[in-house]
Amino acid sequence: MKAMMTGPRAALLAVLALIARTALPPYPSTAQAKETGLSSQTDTAALAAMTPTTAEAEYGAPLETEIFPLAPEMPEFRNLLPDRARPGEVASGAFVREMTWGLGAETNRTIWFIERGGAWHYLDHMDWDKGTEF
Repeated sequence: MKAMMTGPRAALLAVLALIARTALPPYPSTAQAKETGLSSQTDTAALAAMTPTTAEAEYGAPLETEIFPLAPEMPEFRNLLPDRARPGEVASGAFVREMTWGLGAETNRTIWFIERGGAWHYLDHMDWDKGTEF
C-alpha cells in the first residue's frame, strides 16, 4: 500500500497532475508560424540539438535573454531546471542561459541552455501563453 504524501510537495504534485489532464491551448495558426518563422510543433529532439547560436540562426534574435546561476530552488517559471540538470551542476551553480522567442500572437517559447565544459548545451524548453504571470 502506498503511503500518502502531505504538505506542499503533495499539493504541487496534485496541481501538476491536474494540469497534465487539462487540454492544452491550440498552437498558433500556420499563418502565425509563417509570419514569425517559428512553430510550436518543433520536436524535442531538434530542440535538444540546439545551442544558443543555432537557435538564433533558426529563430532570429530573441525577445529576451538572461544568464543566471542554477540553484536547488528556482522561481516558479524555472522550477524544473534543477531536475533537468546534473546534480553536480546544481551544487556548483552552473550558469544557465534563458532565451525567449515569440511563436505568434499568443505563444512564447523559452529555451534554457546550461554551460558545460565551456560550451552551451540544451537543458529544457517551455512554450507558454503571452501575458502569463509567473
